[in-house]
Order: sequence, then C-alpha cells, then structure tokens
Amino acid sequence: MRARIELRELEAINSGEAVAEPQLWVVFFKIDDSTLSTVLAQKLERGKLDQAELDRRDILGVERAEAASNSSFHALGRPAGELKPMRTGDVQELNLAWEVDLESGGIGRTSDAVIGAFVIGWELDNRRFAGSEERYAEFEASVSSRVLRSVARIIEAQVGGRGPFAVPVRSSVMSPAFAAGGEDGGASFVPQDHEREIAQHYAKRPRGVGDSDDLLGILVAAAQPAGGAAPVSGDLLWTGTANSEEGVWRIRWGASLVG
Repeated sequence: MRARIELRELEAINSGEAVAEPQLWVVFFKIDDSTLSTVLAQKLERGKLDQAELDRRDILGVERAEAASNSSFHALGRPAGELKPMRTGDVQELNLAWEVDLESGGIGRTSDAVIGAFVIGWELDNRRFAGSEERYAEFEASVSSRVLRSVARIIEAQVGGRGPFAVPVRSSVMSPAFAAGGEDGGASFVPQDHEREIAQHYAKRPRGVGDSDDLLGILVAAAQPAGGAAPVSGDLLWTGTANSEEGVWRIRWGASLVG
C-alpha cells in the first residue's frame, strides 16, 4: 500500500511586517508495521519484553529495529530552503511531498497505518537560529523520538500488548486529522499535544542581540488514508493564539493512497 503526503501552499493572511521571509523545517513520518517492529525491538533490547513472549504471540520481524526506524522518517536533511518573500495576501506553492510504502496487515491493522509531517514555520531575521542546519538536525532527531515514544505508549495501553495493534489518531482543532473509528485503548497519537509541547520548547530558545528569527507556528499533520475512501486534506491557521510570533499564516496539506 503506497501513500503520499504533501504540503501544498503557504498563505500569508497577515505577513506581520511589510515583507516577510518565511522558512520551513519539515520532517515526514509514517507509523506502520516497521515502526511497530522498531518499538518492540527496543523493548527487547531494554529487557521490557523477551523473545519467548514475542514467539508466543507470533510477532515477527523485530530484529530489523535500526532499518525500520530509519525507514519510518524522511527529513529534508536541512531547512527547507528560504521561500520567496511574502506580503499580506500572498500564497506560495510549496511542492513538498513524500511517497512511501505503508507496511501493514501484519502486527498492525491496515486501516490504522499513518502518514504525516511535523512542520515548523519561521520568519527569518538574523538567520542564526532558523537557518542553522545543526538546529534542524536536533529537530529531526526529536521528531523520531516523539513518534516512537507515542507508539510505545499506544502498544502498552492495549491489553496484553498483542497484535494486530490499533494506532488511533485523535483529531484536534489545530490539526484536522482523519482517523478510523474504534477503541483507542486509552492512548492515541494526538497532533495537538505535540504541537503544544514543541511550541513551548522553542519559546525558550536563546535570543540573539537585535532582531531574532520569529516562530510562525507548528503543524503536526497525521492521516490514515486506508481508513477512508476519500483523500485526506486540511489546513492550519498560525495565529497569535496558536504559537505565531509574527502575523497570521495558513498552511494547506493533504494525504492519499497512490497507485
């Protein structure tokens, strides 16, 4: 099953200053059988689960932990380039997308395979923070850690930790996300929780002397395209009450099955 997620447009509803210079940090991710295998392998390595228990449950493939972890994430390798300067009312095409195979139907339910993106928007001033490849690499690593921790909590919440595992995605006001129906076992992947925590982290970032790079907003988009017949789409308003330190912005995204 192949899926695609794309970030389509960035709109400056209010650019916050006469001419704004936006930049994006983007890390795409998926949650499927390979991701579940990674988390189970980590539990084996840390002694929280033994091989005999996995064998009893007929859960296979967890020896591929490192490869599975790498395949679950797609970072751009550096900040997503400086976009064109924007004024109030401007709309800019982004053309940022990821196509990937979702491995499911084994230890995870096919309808619950997830594809998504973590996106941070910046308005560049001195470029010392938002333009730093080192800072972007830290963000990339934190996304991987966040997703795997969420999956671990979801697995632990399901009775006996048996497969096939459900991976519920709970929609939020900030990040519309499609989710198949069903019990969540007490734990879900909640985009709004990640958005809030990331915003709090970057609000504490060091500020340089003079004008510093401004945070436009955080987007955690998550979709389960196999859970419904229609493609998934949504948008997020970045405003002063939703993390934006400079103006009002909207980013549009979508996800679907391909092929």
